[in-house]
Amino acid sequence: MRVMDYVISVVLGTIALVFAFLFLTFWQKLVGVRKRFAGIINVETELAAAERKLEQAKQGQKEFERENEQRQPSSFKTASS
Repeated sequence: MRVMDYVISVVLGTIALVFAFLFLTFWQKLVGVRKRFAGIINVETELAAAERKLEQAKQGQKEFERENEQRQPSSFKTASS
């Protein structure tokens, strides 16, 4: 029975070492991918920030146009139509 315990311990230890090796290998690949695509990731965040600024500018323009229409006299509105 003690031999079986020893065999099980060796097998489980070997499996643990294999998983540790695989984890280390995948971690190194992940770090490499992050370095490789860091520029693309930064471009995506900059693009998202630019889209937010554009949306804010569009909303500001609509608000400005709405306020401008309210300030115009009614006679000017009918003359320009």
